[in-house]
Amino acid sequence: MNAGVAIDVVMTEAATRFVTATTFQALSGRPVVTDLWHAGTSNVMERIDASRGPDATVVAPASADVLVKLAHGRADDLLSILCLARERPLLVALAMNRQMWANAATQRNVAQLRAEGVAILGPDTARPHLPFCVGFAAESQDAEHLGEEKRRPRKRPLRTANGAQDAFGSDENEVTLLDDAGTRCMPRMGKLALARVVVGEIGRRLRA
Repeated sequence: MNAGVAIDVVMTEAATRFVTATTFQALSGRPVVTDLWHAGTSNVMERIDASRGPDATVVAPASADVLVKLAHGRADDLLSILCLARERPLLVALAMNRQMWANAATQRNVAQLRAEGVAILGPDTARPHLPFCVGFAAESQDAEHLGEEKRRPRKRPLRTANGAQDAFGSDENEVTLLDDAGTRCMPRMGKLALARVVVGEIGRRLRA
């Protein structure tokens, strides 16, 4: 990596439906593991031992389901097994809306993990301002129209809309940015480059 940091990527089955393993392999320059019984693994313990070498383990983005697994010690996939077997710090970057974050079950799981020394990165109820929420709409048809129909009732300042067929199973995507000012169609590009564009749009709005 550019910063001189070696990163080993482990993907859940759900993650591979949004971004291909090939993308992360190209970015990290290292093999990506998606399954405990991945072809070429001569010893299952090699995968578990891999969690003990890094300086830290980062789960990002972490869904509510992953949060439950970590808080209750469930180990039913490679990612949760590696987190349970780790010997170094664990950082969890949450990905959920405000309602899910405020749910009592989520707060119990977060409190449990914090008590165990896990660093939680994400929503913070102590902030005086609500988080900048970006909506994402993947539609099978008429993505721009349906995306805007979802954005306005929820009062999202920004939503990205794209055809589902353009995103899944591909390293590229083509989206339209929707806000109160109208629409902005982005050219088709790699998903990493597109993510940087969206983050840049968020930053520009936060500075306004």
